Amino acid sequence: MNALPVFLVALVMVLPGVIAQQDAGIMRVSEIDLSEGVVLLDLMATWCPDCRKEMEQLREVNDAYGSEIMIISVDVDTRESAELLAGYRDEIGAEWLFALDDAGLNAEYRVTYIPTLVLLKDGEQVKRYVGNPSADTLMRDIGMVL
Repeated sequence: MNALPVFLVALVMVLPGVIAQQDAGIMRVSEIDLSEGVVLLDLMATWCPDCRKEMEQLREVNDAYGSEIMIISVDVDTRESAELLAGYRDEIGAEWLFALDDAGLNAEYRVTYIPTLVLLKDGEQVKRYVGNPSADTLMRDIGMVL
């Protein structure tokens, strides 16, 4: 069995309510306890051109706040595999968590367009972004809730 990357081990330690299965370094989200801290959910798919554009903004946010918040890119296309998502993550060089949406986050957050980003603080939605917000906008809003 392959070892979990360090950032996935850290996720399990930081968010003990996460119940997931590791496959190609990708989590399968079955239950997430987002009741503490600041989380940026990125609801996306690998085939989405706007989602790919957004990855650079998320990289900037991760560089600035990665040690203070949890960023999770959640593939809401249930037809996509862990292997496909892992390849996408590796291709773009992302250093945050990627997960498959087997917990219905797509429906829970009523996603009608991707990318959709949801900023949470202690489990409560603080802000929602549809499309590609700038890294400056994301960092400003994250700074306000920290």
